[in-house]
Amino acid sequence: DFRASFGSASLTFILDDPYNVRVPARTTRTEWALGVEGSDALRRDGSTRPMKTIALKVNRFMTEHTYLTGQTRSAFSGDAGGHVVGLIGAGARVPFGSRWHAGAEMLVGTGGGGNVDTRGGALIQPTAYVGFDITPAVALRVTAGRLKSMRGELDSSTVGIGAVFSFGVASRGFR
Repeated sequence: DFRASFGSASLTFILDDPYNVRVPARTTRTEWALGVEGSDALRRDGSTRPMKTIALKVNRFMTEHTYLTGQTRSAFSGDAGGHVVGLIGAGARVPFGSRWHAGAEMLVGTGGGGNVDTRGGALIQPTAYVGFDITPAVALRVTAGRLKSMRGELDSSTVGIGAVFSFGVASRGFR
């Protein structure tokens, strides 16, 4: 028999309230991204081995250029089965040229498993990226960053590539 007590608390931030008549209606840019990220991950046994993760990200724009992001990654190669990461943070995206954009993110979160040395799980990951808009709603991005454990020895450069799908875009920008 498995029994456990469970409690929960949450902080809720309503992004679009359809019943708020004081705020003018607007369309807000939201992005979903799916990609692959690679790094050399330090393991608890002291070895450093390549690891690849599949990444799923959602970006919710708060202004034309800034957004909040939630991201998750799960290892699929590199002998790190069971390694999972969850991150939240903020980012900024700026267009340049007619079809290019660049951005940066600062993420914090937790992760562990797969014998990766995160010791306690607290992680920080600054990331920068460059993207190419195939259409107004589809883009490709290349990312580079640093994944660091706050208490463990993990401190790795990361590189990634992914596809970004935007919706809620009435025109260029977030409205």
